Amino acid sequence: MHRTTRTDLQITPPSIKERASQESREGESAARAGTRPGGTTPIPTIDDFVPYTPPAKHFGAFISQSFKAYGASLIGTFVAVPIVTSAITVAIYLTHTPSSFAIVLGVIYTYILWWIVALPFSYFTRASGANTVSYGLLLSRLRLLEAHLTSRCEYEKKKPKDDDDLFFHHEMVAFKEACSLHKTISKTLVESRAGLQWVLGLGYVTIWSTLHRAEEALFEIDPKEMVIRRAIHDYLSIKGSTIANQDDLLEKLIQAATELDQQRRSISKSISLIRTAKNCSK
Repeated sequence: MHRTTRTDLQITPPSIKERASQESREGESAARAGTRPGGTTPIPTIDDFVPYTPPAKHFGAFISQSFKAYGASLIGTFVAVPIVTSAITVAIYLTHTPSSFAIVLGVIYTYILWWIVALPFSYFTRASGANTVSYGLLLSRLRLLEAHLTSRCEYEKKKPKDDDDLFFHHEMVAFKEACSLHKTISKTLVESRAGLQWVLGLGYVTIWSTLHRAEEALFEIDPKEMVIRRAIHDYLSIKGSTIANQDDLLEKLIQAATELDQQRRSISKSISLIRTAKNCSK
């Protein structure tokens, strides 16, 4: 009988340089195959960003928008109708007209005047006329968002397949969301550019909320430096304002910016190690 002795094997874990070199080789092979490193899930590809194209102008759309603007103008100026009616009725009565005729004539003259005055006020029921300052800022931010999406799309199409900066699924979802919201805003400003919502200010509130949501979606794909720069801008905007809970907002903003800065430094260090190992393996 021979006794077999078992020898304990000692496995030495790979060094950081070896792990980085292995990860870089897996990343290169996965990029050539169009899959994720270490798996078979396809890398999502980014579609071309197509800005919203307004429909061709025709007479029917012009008439529809004009009626919307005029109707909103009638509703907006209706608050002055009772006051004007009373003033005109009293003026007619003072001309020694019988009271019954004075009331009828006052109502008729007021309504004719109301329909005439509502025509020039139709301009102020449009998105571009109800609040020109807010409308100008909206267009400026919307063009900035469009340029941002277009440049990101061009970058994703031109960068090499073996680039370390892969476009992950959650980033793709964020990009699609931002594109969809951009199209919604552009369509609203074109097809619903006149109406009572602009007179009441509800249209601007809705558009600004949608625009802010699109910009928030870009936080998932923007470089950390750009996100931190926006955080600094928001900090300066909130500080000294009349917002009730500005102290809590500023504290959360500082905390988020600090965490992003730490993540940025960690990612930069990891990418540097991977690229160094890649250069050494060549």
